[in-house]
Amino acid sequence: MSVGSGDSTTKVFLVDDDEVDRLVVERLLHGVDGVALSVFGSGEDALTEIASAGCDCLLLDYRMPELDGLEVLDRIRAADLNVPTIMLTGAGDEEIAVSSIHRGALDYISKHKVDREILLTKIETARRVHEAQERARAAEHDLRETVARLRREIHARESMLGVVS
Repeated sequence: MSVGSGDSTTKVFLVDDDEVDRLVVERLLHGVDGVALSVFGSGEDALTEIASAGCDCLLLDYRMPELDGLEVLDRIRAADLNVPTIMLTGAGDEEIAVSSIHRGALDYISKHKVDREILLTKIETARRVHEAQERARAAEHDLRETVARLRREIHARESMLGVVS
């Protein structure tokens, strides 16, 4: 299975403080066409790279020292970065999943249930959602510009009509 469309590569960032867990995900994604994986041991390091280079999908561990996954999500949202995020955790707790999604994550995977197929499906879904969100933002921007232009034209015509009458 591959991720991405055509020749495009999906930039995936993995953030996990546990080396064994990072290796598991790295092995699952090793050799997958269309995936460029970058690995970070802390949320702070990942946030710096996201702010400068961006990514197409963030695989984010929930439980980390210093900055946990929810705090990383909060900082991403505060910085107005559009980063599709999948929360990873060893604790299969529905409250964590709900909290993650309320704070901006698109999905949730228990590390104990992750396999290559699940991971690739969720990454592809996150990529597609991200692309759809970007298209929607661009369309909204274009619409706002069109509305502003039309308002200016209407105002100009009303001004001319006032001069004529």
